[in-house]
Amino acid sequence: KNYKLSNEDVILQKTTYTFDVSVWELLWWSLVGAKVRMLPKGEEKDPEAIVNNIKKGNITVIHFVPSMLNAFMEYVIREEKYSDIKTLKKVFSSGEALEKEQSNTFNKKISKQNSTRLINLYGPTEATVDVTYYECKAEENEIIPIGKPIDNTRMYIVDKANGILPIGVAGELCISGVGLARGYINNEKLTGEKFVANSYEPLEKMYKTGDLARWLLNGNIQYLGRIDHQVKIRGYRIELGEIEACLKKHQYIKNAAVLYKEDKVGDKYLAAYIETDKSNFQTIDEKNRYTLPNNMSILHLNKNETDFMYKEIFVEQNYLKHNISIKDGDCIFDVGANIGMVTMFMNQLYKDIKVFSFEPIPDLFKLLEINATLYGNDTKVFNCGVSNENKEAVFTFYPKASIMSGKYADVKTEKETFSKTLYNHDQVDLEEKSNIDKYYSELVEERFEAKEVICQLKTLSEIIKETNVKQIDLLKIDVEKSELDVLNGIAEVDWSKIKQIVLEVHDSDNQLNKIMSLLNEHEFNVLIDNENELEDTNLYNIYAIAMSNEENGINSINECNIPKEIPIIEDSILTRDRLCDFLKINLPEYMVPSCFIQLEKMPLTSNGKIDRKNLPESTDNIVTGVEYAAPRNEIEEKLVKVWSEVLGIEKIGIDDDFFT
Repeated sequence: KNYKLSNEDVILQKTTYTFDVSVWELLWWSLVGAKVRMLPKGEEKDPEAIVNNIKKGNITVIHFVPSMLNAFMEYVIREEKYSDIKTLKKVFSSGEALEKEQSNTFNKKISKQNSTRLINLYGPTEATVDVTYYECKAEENEIIPIGKPIDNTRMYIVDKANGILPIGVAGELCISGVGLARGYINNEKLTGEKFVANSYEPLEKMYKTGDLARWLLNGNIQYLGRIDHQVKIRGYRIELGEIEACLKKHQYIKNAAVLYKEDKVGDKYLAAYIETDKSNFQTIDEKNRYTLPNNMSILHLNKNETDFMYKEIFVEQNYLKHNISIKDGDCIFDVGANIGMVTMFMNQLYKDIKVFSFEPIPDLFKLLEINATLYGNDTKVFNCGVSNENKEAVFTFYPKASIMSGKYADVKTEKETFSKTLYNHDQVDLEEKSNIDKYYSELVEERFEAKEVICQLKTLSEIIKETNVKQIDLLKIDVEKSELDVLNGIAEVDWSKIKQIVLEVHDSDNQLNKIMSLLNEHEFNVLIDNENELEDTNLYNIYAIAMSNEENGINSINECNIPKEIPIIEDSILTRDRLCDFLKINLPEYMVPSCFIQLEKMPLTSNGKIDRKNLPESTDNIVTGVEYAAPRNEIEEKLVKVWSEVLGIEKIGIDDDFFT
């Protein structure tokens, strides 16, 4: 009665090729007077074809499995086809569990535009398909219920003896009522097992679905999975569906599957697969993320270097000094992006900015690309350097001192600069210097292990042409002795598009004067800053503002801008400890899985259900809290081999914890 169809409704139905349930649906709809439009063969899995048919046939009702609903929603939202489905009044979903993210996306996007109602249905074929209904709310925070029984149908949740269970207790879902089938044709044994006497309605049968569910306080039923997912570990009988249902309550988990596994030595354990956004992964590409003081969790090469960049960029805010000004919506070119610290910094402070980030060294670019995905918003990344011509070049890459890598890198010079920077950073006086020279010397030698890589270079003007950029509000350049090459790659016609420049200059071969001359020639007001940590080095920071863009004049060194407050973001990383603590709120300890494996997307069967048989065996994204560290010598190799043989685990790192 709640969702009665009438002669005003038009239903979109896939073409029926065999005498199946769809035939009965067609007969029923004809009885209630609803019109039916048939989809041409092959179009039932094509979102564009479905949308076109909705528009053409003025469709009011459509029925999806959730996986197809996803594809339909993605197409409508991406292509903004809301007006093409404006006639759609009701969307029914059944056949598998409807996730809260799907419901929330539908209501925020499609319902908001067209007032379309989303109704979740449940029902096996043995009960003539759908027997419960639930209209999804605008914002769902828990597992989507399957709802309440339809008219002339009774639902029971029972224990193993078919005794009624109280509200909140999980048990087997059973169905009784006029829609129930009489049994399985030519299969009396299975009919006897599944269609049992109904003790509560003596003249009726009750169908045992094999599904795990529980009543909620508001009278709705919550589906929890299958009874046959019940396992026994260490003497405890465990419902895997209950663990999955609990995991799905977590705000960052979209879907979950729990498997019962056995390791190589015969020990049984629970493994939880969780579908989350990449921003919630603790480990990406087998690297643990490093958490900065503002709670951003990034990928990087080494801690000391990252801490140095954070202090320079986020704390001291060197790229916003001396009247350098950025506004919401500005365009920034981050040349020599490294792992993307400037890119992430700007995106944290300003809204709707466009950032173009350039990093030629492949190892650094991989990290930049991931960090930009996590915290870059509207950021485009380029695996190339910026120079005075389009070509390939050999770069020297220092993995342990990546900020000093470059086309013109010279180990001797880099070592001297790095040593002086260390002394300045630690404020070492002459008396102390002699005592720690050996320590610094060893540290410098370790840092400058080098390898050569071939990198692609492009001119800035070529990039401006390719990206169709009309204005660059800030051009940041940090390219280790290649800064003049970057500026020489700007065509005359493009200089007027650049409003502000901040660059680090290495004053070798009179580069500082050449750059000053070039900036003055193109009408920039310039300030040179040789900061404390750059004293006694040939490094300078240059701040340049185009005269056409300048209002108050460039600030002097002692009139730096007041640093902006860096927002502390929510720490959304799903660590093993956090997941365990979350589950222990509602589950006993023996039901908490031993390991958690993060996936961006669950493998699905052809009808859109989780394909448990194809869940990956690999533990690349296992949540342990410890980044893999390979053995470094013969003794460590032997120890790792022993533990691998004993535990039956192939990949064990030297920092792994036996107890996790």
